[in-house]
Amino acid sequence: MTITIKKAVVFWVGVLIFVSFFCPYYQFGQNKMDIYFSLTCFVSLIVLIIMNYRLSIAKSFLNLLIFMYIVDFAILNFGFLHCHFEGFNRIICFILFSCLTTVGDSFFDNDTIPKLIIRISAVAMLFSLFLFFIKIDEISFAGGISYRHQGHFLDRRLTYVFNHKSGYGLILILLFGYALNNPLLFRSRKSYYLYILLVTVTIAVTGSSTTWVAVIIAAGFKALSEVKQKMSTKKLLIFLGFLVIAPIILFYVFEFMLEGRNLSTGGSRFAIWEIAFDYFKSNSIGLGHNFYSVIFNSRIQTNVNNFHNVFFNEMLHFSVINGLLYFGIIIFIMIKCINSKKLNLMASLGVWIPVFMLMLIDNSLIVNNLPVFIVLIYFIFFGKQYSIKKI
Repeated sequence: MTITIKKAVVFWVGVLIFVSFFCPYYQFGQNKMDIYFSLTCFVSLIVLIIMNYRLSIAKSFLNLLIFMYIVDFAILNFGFLHCHFEGFNRIICFILFSCLTTVGDSFFDNDTIPKLIIRISAVAMLFSLFLFFIKIDEISFAGGISYRHQGHFLDRRLTYVFNHKSGYGLILILLFGYALNNPLLFRSRKSYYLYILLVTVTIAVTGSSTTWVAVIIAAGFKALSEVKQKMSTKKLLIFLGFLVIAPIILFYVFEFMLEGRNLSTGGSRFAIWEIAFDYFKSNSIGLGHNFYSVIFNSRIQTNVNNFHNVFFNEMLHFSVINGLLYFGIIIFIMIKCINSKKLNLMASLGVWIPVFMLMLIDNSLIVNNLPVFIVLIYFIFFGKQYSIKKI
């Protein structure tokens, strides 16, 4: 029976990964999830039921925060805002993380899912690059094929199925960190470097300058993690080369960011966040179904429909209390990951600092990205590591 349950868990997590890279769909204006998106949520629930895991409130402060988050949704959001699918998805994903970190080792003791992550993500990235080549920046397979041509935004960008360029960038940063720390998942040195190149090129064409900075930070911390170990001559030369090239890349990135942006205002973020604080003072309960449909005058040339910050947007969507609980859960997930000791401190920071940076300065973790975010975080920090030998 154990083998059957194990196969079922592996199968459904595989489905979750596939759905996340090809089928996410969410209509902001209608607050509506398509059947594929609902499947993404439901898979998480199925995994939970199969694992037969009971959430112990007293087990950790993270679980206590998750419990408070559930109560908040049940009382405030389900009672007044009626965003049932939204709350369901977030709650299940956070419980799933707690569940995976407790009993996941007994189900994922081989490389089936890790290799599936690499293969599915590689196909998805290649397909997204093809879309970019034919001038399509977003596509959806939910409810029929629909796509959006480049030109919808002032700049060229690639959002693929993740609704926003920084949303795609966040997932790509996680894939970049996963590959860097698990070279043995690849058949050869050549396939390893080709995958790293593929992720880097895809990040480049997303058009997200913050993700460009994030990938440089990720590579830098990975290099620092190697310095703490005994470095071969080859690795030392690569590290020295990175130290020479990184400042040049950063210079051109900031040159690009200065075009049409004022860095003294944080790319208009400071003005947008000032509006956010004004809003929270006057409306602490949240907008619920009206989220994304309200246009805020941000005191800049263009108006915005969100606050370019994952946590501010949670407050805008569901309430200030909910947003603060969401922030606390993410912080304690980060602490739990760093304390897992599967990666050294520098390698762990090399994943979380870029990820947290993207969450702070853009709407990079919307609801349909959360399931795959949780799964990737689990396998990066708690799954079996494939980095013992040299690639």
